[in-house]
Amino acid sequence: MGFTTAILATTAMCSGGMMALGLPNILSGEGLWLAAKVSLVTVAATAIAFAVNKFAIERGAPLTVIGYRTAGAVSLASMLAVGGTMFAATYPGLVHKDVAFLALQRHGEALSAGIAERNAAAGRAARIMPVVDAGVADLSRTLECEIRASCISGRGSGGYGPVARAIEESLGRAQGVAGEMARGRSARTQALKDLTGLIADYQSVLSDTTREIAARRIALKTIDARLRQRAIDLREALPLALIRAYAADLEAGASIPGRTEATRRLSAVLARHGAALREVLSTGETEASAFPPFPGRTGVSATFGHIPHFLPVAAVAALVELVLPLTLWIYTLLTLSWRSYRRERPSPRPAAKVDLMAEFYADDADSPTGEHPAPGDDRTGAGAPHRPRRRARSDPRANGRWRDPGHGPNGGTS
Repeated sequence: MGFTTAILATTAMCSGGMMALGLPNILSGEGLWLAAKVSLVTVAATAIAFAVNKFAIERGAPLTVIGYRTAGAVSLASMLAVGGTMFAATYPGLVHKDVAFLALQRHGEALSAGIAERNAAAGRAARIMPVVDAGVADLSRTLECEIRASCISGRGSGGYGPVARAIEESLGRAQGVAGEMARGRSARTQALKDLTGLIADYQSVLSDTTREIAARRIALKTIDARLRQRAIDLREALPLALIRAYAADLEAGASIPGRTEATRRLSAVLARHGAALREVLSTGETEASAFPPFPGRTGVSATFGHIPHFLPVAAVAALVELVLPLTLWIYTLLTLSWRSYRRERPSPRPAAKVDLMAEFYADDADSPTGEHPAPGDDRTGAGAPHRPRRRARSDPRANGRWRDPGHGPNGGTS
């Protein structure tokens, strides 16, 4: 048991060391207050782990072999409870900062994907600008033709009349919409430039290992807020609501009092431009998915979802906290079970009751040569050192009535 005790003590100290390294990443506070909390929890957990595992192996296993099944159940339950508790404190503490880093990294990737999606949507919406420009150019030609040759009114040989003024009014609206689209394109270009820079800042801060993860998290949250605002500016850069209203106005046509034929011709020109805008709007108006919320502080439970990622760390912690103590308990139980079988298997005469706990601790000391005799030899004292040696039948003292001829019953000479 000296070797077993040394192993249990070493295991407990290793568990305590891992806990002391991991708890500062989980507990709040700083300075002496944090050191006091970590020290108290570590010392208490180390002492409890050593005591429970030692009692389970040195007391629970022997009692289980001699028939106390409750002792076995309590031993296993206590070892699993202590080992599981130690694992739940050491593993999360060791990987807590790395899990927080992974959460922030995934958020940065989601932001990059969201910006790319918004950029694509803005690119599709930007296809409206050529249609607006084409409408402006067409209305300019129509106005010129009306003034030169009365192409729309069909009366006279040109001039600036009511039809020309109606065309000029439609042209003014088209030019205003085109101007708004040009300003929106400039705002979109600047927003994309700012978003690209913010994403680069996010990755730079995240990769700055000289700063604690908590400080990096604060800086990244600020960048995240600025990035969301610029994403809104990118979405609103192009006046899509104005374009929708303008397309509806074009499809409604024009109204020139007293000029039915001119109204029909001008309305046909305007409706053609309105239909073109409506078609482009139907393919360009796609709502981008919302940005994911900024990740909160990483909790202890979140670390268990990353066990496959940190499998080597989790495996080592499980070996120290659970596998080794349980293995020692199982081997002790098997050893005691074999010795019980060796000493108490059926024999011609009833076997004496064996103290297995004493045998386990003192079996080697009872053998003067340090070698164990062949198991199960009931005719010698090898199987059970406390049994009397059986005499051979040829020995006259075997019947218990033999007396030394030189001595009388009262100790004198017969």
